[in-house]
Amino acid sequence: MDDLSTINLIKTLEIGTEIELTIKCLGGTAKIQGKYKGGLEHHGYYKPSGGWGCSSLKDKYKEFEDERECWQFHFTEKGKRSIYIMQIGYKVLDIKVLNK
Repeated sequence: MDDLSTINLIKTLEIGTEIELTIKCLGGTAKIQGKYKGGLEHHGYYKPSGGWGCSSLKDKYKEFEDERECWQFHFTEKGKRSIYIMQIGYKVLDIKVLNK
């Protein structure tokens, strides 16, 4: 699923919707289930290099505005309490809605 399709799907979700994410991890990909917790926001642009590769400093990185946008949202894994910030395209590769 491409980034734009993922963003459009997330915009239709209500907080608490159960979803399954396919994410990048060491050694390949993994599928995790949990709940969408909202917080979808544009968080800058991916930089060509660096740790997470995402910069929210728009003024400093205006030259990257033609690059891929960085979007993120909040997610809680099934059976856990912690809320994770998931980055579309960098960490999240695909989303499947389990109950809608």
